[in-house]
Amino acid sequence: MTVSICQTLAALPGAETGHAITWAEVSRHLRDEYLNNLDEKKRMERAAERQRLYQSGGDSAMEEMLGRVFKDPEVLAKRREWIEFGKYDNVLRKIVGDLATVYSTPASRVVGDEDANERYREVQRLCRQHEVMQRVNRMAILHRALVVMPRMELLPDGSWRPTIDVVTPAKFHAIRHPLYPTQLIGLIFENDFALAHPGRMGPKWTLITWHETAFIDGAGEVIQSSVKEHHLGRIPAVLFTIEPPDGRLLDDETGQDLVSAHKMAWFLRILHAKEAKSATLQPVVQGDVTRAMRDQADDSEIPLELPEGATVQTLNRVMPFESFLRSAQDVRETAGSNYGLAPTIMRGESTQSADARELMRLPLRELRLQQQIPFRDFERELAELQALVVSQKRGDLAFSLDGWSIDFADPQTPLGTAEALAVFEKELELGLNSIRAEIIRRNPDLTPAQAEAIEQAFIEHRTARMRLLREFQVLAGGMARAEVSDRPAGIRPNNTGVENRAIEVAA
Repeated sequence: MTVSICQTLAALPGAETGHAITWAEVSRHLRDEYLNNLDEKKRMERAAERQRLYQSGGDSAMEEMLGRVFKDPEVLAKRREWIEFGKYDNVLRKIVGDLATVYSTPASRVVGDEDANERYREVQRLCRQHEVMQRVNRMAILHRALVVMPRMELLPDGSWRPTIDVVTPAKFHAIRHPLYPTQLIGLIFENDFALAHPGRMGPKWTLITWHETAFIDGAGEVIQSSVKEHHLGRIPAVLFTIEPPDGRLLDDETGQDLVSAHKMAWFLRILHAKEAKSATLQPVVQGDVTRAMRDQADDSEIPLELPEGATVQTLNRVMPFESFLRSAQDVRETAGSNYGLAPTIMRGESTQSADARELMRLPLRELRLQQQIPFRDFERELAELQALVVSQKRGDLAFSLDGWSIDFADPQTPLGTAEALAVFEKELELGLNSIRAEIIRRNPDLTPAQAEAIEQAFIEHRTARMRLLREFQVLAGGMARAEVSDRPAGIRPNNTGVENRAIEVAA
């Protein structure tokens, strides 16, 4: 049986429970420890910046970095002009994409009962769960923690549809138990309402606990009229961390090295672009230029027109700007090596043979297998919560978790068509694969019944083809025997080609 957060926050050291506090006291605690807490605000801003950089944003962060490095306003302005053009080397996206491969092929989630399994598959389809889990994988690698919340969404036609929200640490506060720092007792989400009522503003935050939900206004006060019990017996959201909590619920320090590498590579690309544009042999004119033409273009393809007595010399101001590219590449490869990514992967190098590709991908495969450990437990908890949430609004989609299991697909090194068919044929011979399983692998959206129907159609097509081939062979054999009988006496037919096939058919 769950209790209100008013009771949970009343816990005292050495005592099992204390006297429940009021909602006003709950509001004060949430303001002091979370909503108005300076450390919490900094944590959320760091998470927001990390998200912006991953999404190829963060121009303001680069402007701030350049302002700390260059003090002269004119020098600073000439480099700020290149901020938007130097962000193409997205180190965060590259490393996160290489590490987040658990769902590169959709996982298979099933329950024991076939009817329940059909409903469970429909829930996954409506939630677009295969795609959502790819995003969960990437965001978990990027932020190390996030909230995944299955819920029911009311549609304009009055029906309910299951969906899954993925919330990054920039958008929520994780409320810890007053005595146990790694125990989650509630979540506060920042709302994104767009109300059409004139003069009306929605509540700023939403509070979700083990027992109830409530809204919090802009002053940090819990709106008591909005407090409702949800009757789920648990927090209707999953706080997922890629690693077990170490003394705190949220770890905002791990991964900052990737943020630093991203900024550094961006900074070096800006310097490279600026110097590539500025690199030139600067002309220096000496002599009497009073009779020279005014407003001449200073360009390497346009010669200067000078009067007699004036000379032009060149001043080499070209700097080795290619060194910025080498430095940026070193930053990217060093950051990747911190997370087990080989330099060949960070450089995007490719190989021709399957064996060489397998060796290059081996570190990624090991990393994927390591990530499957926390994701397996997370998937189980998510399925339990989905079953609870769906049953409240859509009884026609309700399913039981009896016999629940998940199979993380293990993507293999891509093979050529001939190699893939040879491997499949050998697997069939050893009993390690089947036609039906291969059909589902090629089209994961098919149900077992649909795959069975396709397999049956294949068998019927092959049977009809074999029947036609036998009729053709009999016909071909008869024609061959007629040809042999028409040969002049003393000439012996050659036992190859048509004659040879005729003998086989006759036998």
